Amino acid sequence: MKRRTASVDKETDGLIQKTIQEAFASSTVLTIAHRFNTITNYDRIMVLDSGKVAEFALPEELMENESSMFREMMSAMDIHTVQQMKTLT
Repeated sequence: MKRRTASVDKETDGLIQKTIQEAFASSTVLTIAHRFNTITNYDRIMVLDSGKVAEFALPEELMENESSMFREMMSAMDIHTVQQMKTLT
């Protein structure tokens, strides 16, 4: 199943993400994210670099790793702590 939410407003995207979390709670869900708020509550995050896996870990672990690409992307959005990241949802 392929779903695209990049062109919907933030409120609609939030409703879609809540539905995905509830309806697929016992499933494996792969998401290609355009918005960080859609993935910060996921069990694991995979960061690709040039088509190769660069990182794969819990969002909290990536935020705590000073050399993490995910952390660097979050910092560019002025998100510097796990607590700030969790407020994105």
